[in-house]
Amino acid sequence: AEAAVAEFGDPALLASALVPELAAGHARRTTLALVRSGPAVGVLWVLAWAVAHPVPAGWVVPWPPWSGSVGTDGTVPDPRLFAPAVGMFLLTALVVLASTGRAGRWLPHRPGLAPAAAVAGAVICVACDLAVLSLLAGQVGSVRRSAAWAPLVVAAAASLTRLVLTARAGRRLLALRAALPVAR
Repeated sequence: AEAAVAEFGDPALLASALVPELAAGHARRTTLALVRSGPAVGVLWVLAWAVAHPVPAGWVVPWPPWSGSVGTDGTVPDPRLFAPAVGMFLLTALVVLASTGRAGRWLPHRPGLAPAAAVAGAVICVACDLAVLSLLAGQVGSVRRSAAWAPLVVAAAASLTRLVLTARAGRRLLALRAALPVAR
């Protein structure tokens, strides 16, 4: 231990020098996990909605699905409500991936940028998952068929799992960002 301290220096100083790399790596992994899980969770919710709200005979389903809402009773959420959140998340993901990837060599060195952008992306994902779960809670009474509950439960479980894991990763990113050395 004494030889290692003599060769590498003070352990606290060495640990503080590694924090920016740890923060950047965690930000990149968290962002990639959210980018990969987003479409899967979205597809689960679309399938659950399709099973729970079958289109009655004679109705015209608009194509593409986001061009309008099906029905006139107001029970169908408009998917365009989530478009701004998805756009903001993709912007934060690009910032994280650019600052932690190969492009990071040409960008100004800002060790707090990737963790901050990853936390912003995590907050957006948590908000979207909470929104879709609250929409489900508001429409529980309108689902009358027993066959519709299985996809809804699967989609809700996927959103809850992602919600918990994202909140946990966000807290860790905030802790790593707080431990970053202050630039002078």
